[in-house]
Amino acid sequence: MLRYEIRASEVDRATNTPISVDSTVMFRLTMAESVARFAVVSDVAVASACAVASMPVNAFENTINRTGDTNTDDTVTVVAPSTTPSPGRTSSNFDNLKQQFRAGLNVVMSGIAYWTTDIGGYSGGNIDDPNFRELIVRWFQWGAFCPLFRLHGRRSGGPNEEGGDACGASGSSNEIWNFGNESERAIVRVMRLREQLRPYVMQQYEKVAADGTPIMRPLFFDFWMDPGAQRVDDELMFGPDYLVAPQLEQGATSRSVFLPRLPAGSYWQNVFTEVVTDTSHGGVNITEATPLSGDGFGTFPLYKISRGIPYPTPPSLTCDASKCNFLKNTDKAIGDEDAFYNSSSPADCCAKCLASPTCQSIVWGPFDYTSGPDTCFFLSNVKSIKTVPVTQNRTFACVRAA
Repeated sequence: MLRYEIRASEVDRATNTPISVDSTVMFRLTMAESVARFAVVSDVAVASACAVASMPVNAFENTINRTGDTNTDDTVTVVAPSTTPSPGRTSSNFDNLKQQFRAGLNVVMSGIAYWTTDIGGYSGGNIDDPNFRELIVRWFQWGAFCPLFRLHGRRSGGPNEEGGDACGASGSSNEIWNFGNESERAIVRVMRLREQLRPYVMQQYEKVAADGTPIMRPLFFDFWMDPGAQRVDDELMFGPDYLVAPQLEQGATSRSVFLPRLPAGSYWQNVFTEVVTDTSHGGVNITEATPLSGDGFGTFPLYKISRGIPYPTPPSLTCDASKCNFLKNTDKAIGDEDAFYNSSSPADCCAKCLASPTCQSIVWGPFDYTSGPDTCFFLSNVKSIKTVPVTQNRTFACVRAA
């Protein structure tokens, strides 16, 4: 649905009824209804509703705003702002991704809070191309933290390349399950994050309505006293609590992230690994992984401000094929769970793992973290570990490197 505002001098030609010069009539119309009404109002000959409905919103607005001589008494002026400005017809490549990222921050800082991007770029994306599949995952990892979250574009490749409907060829399928299983899993992960953040996002919308505070903004908006934050143009804040640093470079498996200074008692906590970083003594630069495959492909540098006492940063992974060096109150953060068994003690869990040639790492503790029988979990492909509360009483040990 689009919202249109009609300002008329004396006559609304669509209904041929007088309108006061100072009156404003508000309509909520579908695109088809808009075409039918505004084709008359603006004296624009419309060949078919389909042709206009397929226009970019800004092109449609430009068309209906052509009202001729605005000094004529019976001219009707149509002002038709869409709910969000169009990002333009972007191309599906990393250069456009970087340009869009910076453009979006500039737009919202210009007072237009509801900006969004065409995830994946609008044109040039082949759904069978591994480079495009990498690109669209990276674009999703940023797009989920735009004020409006949408997938939009004309694709090529695949079995339905010509597409086609009453409006003509529409390109290949653009649903996330058409980008390969691995890319789909990574995209689903970030889509679930956005859904989990729905109450938080609604709070930010209320803030926009109340005082215009942008939902997405550069770091200096929140951390204007931090000189380091003033220079960052490839990270953003999503509301006051989340810092997002998407991977904007093709083929890159890590990136540098600047975390601004926080007051004592507050910490940056990685949403995926739960590792915390104390910046109470000043902003810091850290390096974070941005994997291109496997379970980590769906992760990226995303942080939440944690206010309270953090868990200590877990030690590095160390593996010993002859014994199990258990780390108390530690669990796996990223990895696969292959099997689990009832187990009476960490030593019993260790013995089971050493006897299995496929067991790489183990976690021993309550089945449901704080309750349930003591359980030995066999793990594989463990990339990182996390500390957990003492109440969870879990311990981790690495036996064989992945």
